[in-house]
Amino acid sequence: MREHRRVDVTSLCDSLHRRNPPPYEKYDGFIVEDADKPARWRGFKFYTDPEDHIRIVSAFAEATDSSPTDDLDRVAPALLKTTFNHDNWSLSPEPIIPFSRRYYPDKQFTYIADQIR
Repeated sequence: MREHRRVDVTSLCDSLHRRNPPPYEKYDGFIVEDADKPARWRGFKFYTDPEDHIRIVSAFAEATDSSPTDDLDRVAPALLKTTFNHDNWSLSPEPIIPFSRRYYPDKQFTYIADQIR
């Protein structure tokens, strides 16, 4: 790419909705209680869980010639040392963060977070 552009996605959105429900159950994201010492977690879905009042306040998209990155190492390093107990692996935070990133280099988990049911 010769020209990199950055777009404020939230300025282009009128609302958050789905035209059709997903073909299988999944969460839009996860809430982990206490990112410094993770002990409990749960999934959430926008606009379907009445107890959740979650709103995206900022989102940017940028063209780049690299893999996606995040700030978890700096912002919430304990999440990378957590094993997430779950009823269904594919509906947990586990598949989002690669095992090798969470388990290595120490080859151990420090925290165990239970799913809130």
